[in-house]
Amino acid sequence: MTLPRPALRAAALALGLPLLLGACTTATADEGTGATQSGSSADPSFPDGPGPSDTPDPALSGQPVPTLPPGDPGTGSDADTEGGEDPHEGEHGAVTDVPVTALLDAETVGAIAGGSWAADAQPGEECLVATPHGAAGRRSSVLTAGSGRLVQNVASWPGARAARKAVAAAAEGLAGCGFTATGDPRLGDASAALERPVGGAAERAVVLASEGVTVVLVARGSAATDGVWEWLADIALGTSCAASAHGCH
Repeated sequence: MTLPRPALRAAALALGLPLLLGACTTATADEGTGATQSGSSADPSFPDGPGPSDTPDPALSGQPVPTLPPGDPGTGSDADTEGGEDPHEGEHGAVTDVPVTALLDAETVGAIAGGSWAADAQPGEECLVATPHGAAGRRSSVLTAGSGRLVQNVASWPGARAARKAVAAAAEGLAGCGFTATGDPRLGDASAALERPVGGAAERAVVLASEGVTVVLVARGSAATDGVWEWLADIALGTSCAASAHGCH
């Protein structure tokens, strides 16, 4: 059962979710580089997650995404343009052991999506949980409930530029699994949204980069419904800071 949006906000606040305070949540997962069994800055338009009066992000909700004309200053980050600088571009102190706190945990997902969520012993599809080429570290999780499934893959990179470039590569990998691009939700430093049909419904995916970390989040069922999906993507971007060499600040 999906919680009403006011109830979502109340549940999130009751859990002390890190998105509102710039900290990181905790998760429970097995150590290692394989798929775990448990289990940055957000877009300015969602400083503390969607609220009752917010309009869902067009790209995440499948609505048309506004575009800017070629050459418009708003089409890219300063670090991607000539003369732009990113203070973390040249740093190579990437995290090699991504902590479990960088991933969403079952309690958080349950509070937002409703239902009882738990770690799934079955690993996710290879295209969803594989270690991206060039990544310094990676940790993944598969969570399931009677109402849906959530797969997350967090990877650390030797610099913000490498993480941004990895978004396109991850989106290409998802396309190989039947996903189709639906737009750019413009979250973090770089992002892409995709969908694929599963059992007559849409399974949603989003790829995000922030602070030298990438997140691939894939959901179906209650976790992919409007309002819930935007919350989970926003929170996942926030918790990913635990995998950044610069930490959560």
